[in-house]
Amino acid sequence: MSDLFISYASKDRALAEAVANGLKARGYRVWWDAELVGSDDYYEVILQALQDAKAAIVIWTKTSVKSRFVRDEASFALNLEKLVATKEPLLNPRDIPFGFQGQHTDDVTSLDHILRAIGKLGVKPVAASVSVDWEKPTAGIDDIVAFLGTNPTVSQRQAAIARLKQVVVGPESTKGGSGVVRTLTMSNWQAFLSGLTFRAPRFQLSTAGTWTSIGASIAYVIIFVVSTYYLHEIIDPNTRDNYVLILFSGGVWGLLALIGWQRVVAFATQRNFLAARIMLFSFTSLAALATASIAVFSTVTAGLVVFGSEGHLYMAMAVLGISFLAFLLLGLTRLRAMR
Repeated sequence: MSDLFISYASKDRALAEAVANGLKARGYRVWWDAELVGSDDYYEVILQALQDAKAAIVIWTKTSVKSRFVRDEASFALNLEKLVATKEPLLNPRDIPFGFQGQHTDDVTSLDHILRAIGKLGVKPVAASVSVDWEKPTAGIDDIVAFLGTNPTVSQRQAAIARLKQVVVGPESTKGGSGVVRTLTMSNWQAFLSGLTFRAPRFQLSTAGTWTSIGASIAYVIIFVVSTYYLHEIIDPNTRDNYVLILFSGGVWGLLALIGWQRVVAFATQRNFLAARIMLFSFTSLAALATASIAVFSTVTAGLVVFGSEGHLYMAMAVLGISFLAFLLLGLTRLRAMR
């Protein structure tokens, strides 16, 4: 069932479509005769839609003022006290049919005025008239921002903004919301650079968060390559085959994996699971490398394999593959539990 009914002349279809699309974009349920299908009994369907609607918007134009159907629909809505009268900008108010000239009539191009008029009749967007997602504890920034775009009431808007500040800055919300504005208006390029320099905001919109996670993943790869080169080429070229150095490398990779997991959890907390999965791949790779390094060190010191041998290589590859799959499965399970 639709809350709004639009009455117009067939020649004014483009005008009616613009109004309908504008209202739908703000979360309202709208019926106009574009909803009719070939098998419908037009009269019965239109009458039922007009009866069910909470408000009927009539569009007076040079064409519709001569339409018996539009006048009948407007009269029906007026008798039920749910008429919202509008007119095309160039229409002289004296050309509006008798019986309707006493009604307050706004220009049809003024959507804000139409919203106020239907609001007085108790019509609200779908998101504002039901238990909306933004009120749930699991709601993320995107849910709250989407709700704010549905033209909520003043009290609902204030509550949603307070909730948004709480989600974004937590206990620091009393210090002002300038940081909130910066993170919510961050471009994709800025988000990428933010991740690349490990300056990821605590909370972001989904698209920006995804670019931040991509930047952070690239940063982890760069650190991994540089640290590995430094350890194996600069510290002591004479010990590059020393398995103790492998353990030290594993410690560095393990630290990077820990930092990566913290970002995975942070993105999941923001309800940005795409970004969390991107970061999960970086975490899984680093954690698997750290595990394989520890395994190599343990088996070599225990005398189970000879460092640098073919058995050492096979063992390291097996541990690397198994641990990668294990960490990936555990990470995905954790993300699923956080949904």
